[in-house]
Amino acid sequence: MIWAFGRLILIAIAVLLSLILAVFCLHMVGAQQSYTPFQHSLLTGEPLIVASGGDSTLAPPLSLSALQAAYQISPKIILGLTIRKSIDNVWVAYAADTLEELTDAQGPIQRLTADEISKLHYKNKPEERILTLEEIFTRWPEAHFFINVLHPSIADTDPLFAQLKNHKLEDHVILTSPFITTVQTLRNVDARWLTGPSTAETSKMSFMTSLYLETVIDLPGEVFIAEKYEPRLFHELSRRQKILFLVTDKPEEWMALRGDKELQNIGVLTTRPTLFAH
Repeated sequence: MIWAFGRLILIAIAVLLSLILAVFCLHMVGAQQSYTPFQHSLLTGEPLIVASGGDSTLAPPLSLSALQAAYQISPKIILGLTIRKSIDNVWVAYAADTLEELTDAQGPIQRLTADEISKLHYKNKPEERILTLEEIFTRWPEAHFFINVLHPSIADTDPLFAQLKNHKLEDHVILTSPFITTVQTLRNVDARWLTGPSTAETSKMSFMTSLYLETVIDLPGEVFIAEKYEPRLFHELSRRQKILFLVTDKPEEWMALRGDKELQNIGVLTTRPTLFAH
């Protein structure tokens, strides 16, 4: 009986060692893959700063004043937009999940028409109203944009793509979405714009990193958004020539990463761009 139990332990140890060896081999094989430096006209300047919602310290996020304040800091600052679709298929820029968070209306913005949305004003700044994507593109024709598309699925005939092309923004936008089907469509429509990961892709990359298999996972897209520092993940993304944006309002966190000589292409996504634009 004791001998049989001992054999089971030895088998378990052998299996565990085999798994560890397999993971190590896969990790090393992936680490041997080389990647060419990534070039794109949107990312030629330093530093890479995304003003999420504009400058939200001065006005409600995505309001005219907030976006204008961020753009005035420097035209090179990338304006971060969160866009949602009205019930009549018009894209509008609105940061919160519900209308009551920032306005006197109730419910999700997707239940209203574009005309109804245009009549809404922000609680703490009633002179400001919700902007359509078309208004933003027209107001800042030379700006760069980081656009988070909050819609679970879009078609390649969506008005969003027509707007981007009409305003000649193909080389001036980064597009991302938490929804995998939306991200896949974004990548398939035009190879010129940059794309970020969906929530599922981000979670998968973090999980594989926890297994020491970050070197073998496929990671489509050119941009990665991270809310906290994960050393192995960050260095793998840098090795792959990905553009990494750290979500933070603390300049010291960003500067610490930029001081790491093994990391490249480290940008920041912040609601307080004045703290980072020196």
